[in-house]
Amino acid sequence: MSDDEEKLLERFVSAWAQYYGQVTGKMLPLSKGNKKAEAETIARTEAVDEFRAAREAVNKLMDYTLDRAKKRYENAKESYDMAVVIIVSVVAAAAALCVLLGWALTRSIVRPLNEAVGVAQKVAAGDLTSTVEVKSKDETGLLLQALK
Repeated sequence: MSDDEEKLLERFVSAWAQYYGQVTGKMLPLSKGNKKAEAETIARTEAVDEFRAAREAVNKLMDYTLDRAKKRYENAKESYDMAVVIIVSVVAAAAALCVLLGWALTRSIVRPLNEAVGVAQKVAAGDLTSTVEVKSKDETGLLLQALK
């Protein structure tokens, strides 16, 4: 609880105690003593002022609390919005990286295979003079080495 909130709460507690004192200290004994007219007079004059002061104090406390809640809500909303932007950015970057890696992997497989297919087609057509340059030692490189 902040200092301002504590001060507002203290004002309300004090104002409520004064109002409650009017009710229990003056009005209740008069009412029990069958002096209802006097009790009603106090209720309409002194107690009304005390009640208004208590109501005003609690309204100020509620306004202050509501204002703080709104500020906290705005801060939380800003944090949430920032988190969404970060998460979407990370997901988009990961997706782009996956596409890039997929493209590079496909290219590293398809290019040597296309070269091997080209050599195989030449051999199938009867051209045994083609030169084969083997650049890798993987399965595709072994295939090209066999066609050499």
